[in-house]
Amino acid sequence: VFTNIWIEFEGDNKALWRSVLSLFATDGDPETSASPISILDYDDTLIRQPDGSWRYIERRVTPVFGHMPRLMEKDKELNA
Repeated sequence: VFTNIWIEFEGDNKALWRSVLSLFATDGDPETSASPISILDYDDTLIRQPDGSWRYIERRVTPVFGHMPRLMEKDKELNA
């Protein structure tokens, strides 16, 4: 669940986007309440394209609580 979304524009074509991801998981019965396994801070930089769409040019993910999910660790290694 992404929360605390904050956007700051640096001119007409660049934006800084900050948010917090609370990642929940559960095993077994889907009716069981999920427990938080990670809280991660996201700091993104976006650039407006000539067609008006926005593209990510940078993303920093900082674990605050728990651990970085393995899928994200593999993604980080590919982009290094």
